[in-house]
Amino acid sequence: MKYKIKHFFYSLIISLLLTAHSSYAQVMLTEAGQVFSINETSIILDDAQFKISPTVKVVTLKGSKRSLSDVKSGDYIQISIFKFNKQHLVDRIVILDGPVQEVSEP
Repeated sequence: MKYKIKHFFYSLIISLLLTAHSSYAQVMLTEAGQVFSINETSIILDDAQFKISPTVKVVTLKGSKRSLSDVKSGDYIQISIFKFNKQHLVDRIVILDGPVQEVSEP
């Protein structure tokens, strides 16, 4: 009996953790434009400033991984903005080859 209760308890915790992740982080917005300014914590894209997530992922159009330091002023990018714990954060940056292009989600 103890085994069944313990097993149920662990299953319940895992289910709650998986459900909680999907309910707390959700894509709110996708924007594309030219970078005017960027640092480790924020980015100015066209005329809007966005906070950058500490776990931001940077990729090229072909899917090659890059680092945040590869994004420079003047680059054209697409960002995905997530709402996490009541904050809007840039969680994904796609470096584009030029002015705005269509980017499909992987």
